[in-house]
Amino acid sequence: MGLKTLGIIVIFTQLFTQWAHGQSATVCGSLVRMDKIPSQLQDYELIRDLTLKPTADLKSFAPSQGIFVTKRDDQGRPIEAFIRVLSDNPNNVIEVKGDFNNWGANGMVRLHPDSDPHYVIGTLTNISQAMQYRLVVNGQELIDPAALVQTTPEFDQKMYGRSDQFLNSVFWDIEGLGKYTAQSNPVDLRAEPIAVSENDIFSLAKLWRFNGQVGPSNRNNTYKFIAESGIINKLKESGINAIEFLPLTASVDGDVWSHRYLSYAPFAVDSRWGTPAEFAKMVDAFNGVGIGVVLDIVPGHYAQTGNAGVRDLAPIGKQNFKKADGRALYGDSVSEWGTFRYDYENPYVRKYLIDGVINFLKYYGLSGIRIDNYGGVQSRPGGRDFLRELNYAIKAYAPATWINAESFGGENNITRRQDQNGDAATTHNSGDFFGFINEMAQKRTDEIDMNMLRGILRNPWGWQESAALNYITNHDEAANTRSGASGAYFATLVSGGGWKYVEGKTRAFAALGMFSGSFYLDMPHLRILQEGSFYNNAAIEWDNLKYDSQRHMNDFFADLTKYYTSNRAFAFQNTHPDIENHTDYENKVLSLKRIDFQTGKVIYVVINLGDRGFSNYRFGVSDMGHYKVAVDSDSSKYGGSNWLGNGSQDGLWADNEGMHGKEHNIRVPYLAPYSVTVLEKLN
Repeated sequence: MGLKTLGIIVIFTQLFTQWAHGQSATVCGSLVRMDKIPSQLQDYELIRDLTLKPTADLKSFAPSQGIFVTKRDDQGRPIEAFIRVLSDNPNNVIEVKGDFNNWGANGMVRLHPDSDPHYVIGTLTNISQAMQYRLVVNGQELIDPAALVQTTPEFDQKMYGRSDQFLNSVFWDIEGLGKYTAQSNPVDLRAEPIAVSENDIFSLAKLWRFNGQVGPSNRNNTYKFIAESGIINKLKESGINAIEFLPLTASVDGDVWSHRYLSYAPFAVDSRWGTPAEFAKMVDAFNGVGIGVVLDIVPGHYAQTGNAGVRDLAPIGKQNFKKADGRALYGDSVSEWGTFRYDYENPYVRKYLIDGVINFLKYYGLSGIRIDNYGGVQSRPGGRDFLRELNYAIKAYAPATWINAESFGGENNITRRQDQNGDAATTHNSGDFFGFINEMAQKRTDEIDMNMLRGILRNPWGWQESAALNYITNHDEAANTRSGASGAYFATLVSGGGWKYVEGKTRAFAALGMFSGSFYLDMPHLRILQEGSFYNNAAIEWDNLKYDSQRHMNDFFADLTKYYTSNRAFAFQNTHPDIENHTDYENKVLSLKRIDFQTGKVIYVVINLGDRGFSNYRFGVSDMGHYKVAVDSDSSKYGGSNWLGNGSQDGLWADNEGMHGKEHNIRVPYLAPYSVTVLEKLN
């Protein structure tokens, strides 16, 4: 055996041994030392995700139903296509009519059973990009449940120059004339602390000033406007690395936020805001600046009624597909919202829902999904099977995808590893943390229950529910009164004590949500101290930033978030049981300890939840050394007194004197009321 061959074998053996023992994983071009991750985290899917590569080719993915081009002319225009429709009923007669056959005047195309008889197939000729069509099922015209576009008056105006009210399906040539070629890859968030900005698409853009106008010139330009108007750069300045949009699949007409959850077509991008290509371009623009796009999906139910006149869903929606026994093909159990639950026991319905999600990942460059009503789906017959199949499929095609389950704790199987028979979601919502906010945010200083807070920070570690998304407000909490929530933005929720009280509570409680975990969600409304609720004041009031208070708060959160997202000490692989370093029950001060186990960096965050300031405040630490003040909420930069800054220009030292069961202590010259102080150990 030659030396060269022997050398190759040795190198291969070393690489294999390193892989087999889980020593390292390359994520986002940087190395994560797997042997530095606490052993208690190994049961979480996110830790498994760090080493995952795709096992299925997303580029070659094709859904089980839809329209697929089979012939093009010499200019690349589609002229013939194959159509496949889920029927699951041998008695059905399904035909197709539309622009391509003069809406049946030239004869309709009758579909016939595929090799899998649950589907029917056929050939469409004389097709064209953006042609409209309908299925005719046993003589009844229905929209195609798997179409990539469903018409809206806004879409019709944009594409055809007329504002028709009819609701038809649209053939979108997503591989050809309707394709957008991305310039950037989806943002890989696996090894990062995640700061998410939640937004409704039109509320984000409606009051944004650009080129002398306020908001998009027309609603059907919303995707394009966001991509080109500077909003994305503004959000980048805020420090976030992810943006979550309320559902952008086709949904019932109307501006109310809740209508976005009355979805009826999980393959279709909501066309009232623009085209699929414009949506893809907008997502690509976010990816280009390092902000991953997370899409809220609605697999828990579908709208079978809604809209007015010729757009009414009742006679044309997918609830009209019937199986041979007369039951609704897609499911017809009535949900708590009056919509229909899907039939998760039917594997073809599960496949339909999963294909819709994978299709979005393939064509639109998403970094994550939020699964709405996860707990509701989970409780349905076949629901858990569906959720696992969905999550497993995502991990096969796009393992970097962040999956947040809208479930509020009490079920650690949700974030358990796939290879341990877990659901394999990345995170779930932290209902307990919001419960603390909901109960304590309006309390007087002496009423704040620090023991409750300490339990919320420590208990998930023992319950194996640490992979949780923290928030002090989101679209649900700012829109309704679930679990006693007020339905108000945070500034309105805590408005009883005067404006300084609003500023202080917002600053301290939001920072608590961010730094006590690895996943944090807020809304622009919170950062600019907007008042109202999602029902009566949904559009972001960007002009609030002309006021000193709102501008200072926004600047503070921008710096705080940039620090958070740029330090992997806050990432989940560096989570540990002693994040709660010390709880000061009397003074309502909490200190948090975060460690980057990969580099050894140590960070302490001191949060004063009360209305009293403290001079020469001391708290115990385990780490001797010199500390710099990385962020001080009381800095003059944010409109504060700058007392800490004046007393800590050379940094702070951990003294040898023990305190709070730790070997050392740090003296902070001044903690302002409702302050946030971030201390970073200098190595």
